[in-house]
Amino acid sequence: MTVSHKAKVVVQYLVPASTAYFLLGAYLVTGVLEQGELKKGLGYLAVATVVTTLVQDIIPKPVKEAWVFLRARHRLPGYRAFTNAASHPDRIDTARISEYATLRDERPDVQQRSFYQVFKRNADKPNVEHYSFRYLAWRDTSALLLLLSLVTVPAWALSETDIPLRPTVWLSGLTLLASVLTATAARQMGNELVVQVLSTETLGETK
Repeated sequence: MTVSHKAKVVVQYLVPASTAYFLLGAYLVTGVLEQGELKKGLGYLAVATVVTTLVQDIIPKPVKEAWVFLRARHRLPGYRAFTNAASHPDRIDTARISEYATLRDERPDVQQRSFYQVFKRNADKPNVEHYSFRYLAWRDTSALLLLLSLVTVPAWALSETDIPLRPTVWLSGLTLLASVLTATAARQMGNELVVQVLSTETLGETK
């Protein structure tokens, strides 16, 4: 049985991201990463696996997409796939796309449905699978980091801890920056996925 993309995203991206958040928080508070903190970080891995899987399922997909593409409606680039196809003449042969002349001027929802059909036909191609996984990985990582950033200061306020506010704010800010960077990566991978799918459909598999 092959490991699902979802499980791979958790192990390869979400668990390391949440563990890094924990260790960064410890460093900002103490100024050093002592062996005890590193051991706690390793012990946190088991908990992080469960927590990040839960978070991955709790955050609605539309919310993740809206954060990545900064759109409330028609978020995915597939909604504009055929309209934008002409921007890549060296990689997409629009003459080989069935009903392209009609699709490029269609409503976004029609374009998305047509693009999804093309995607499903090519989903098992290595290049398409690669960019699909990278998009999902960065999208979910960005959503997790955004959530951690938003809850950091409120959690500090409710915990009545002796930890100063300043490192808490730094942790929240750096985590938000990481979320923005990973959202940018997800957006780039999502846009490239559309190009890869249409290129594979019209010209064969590409790198």
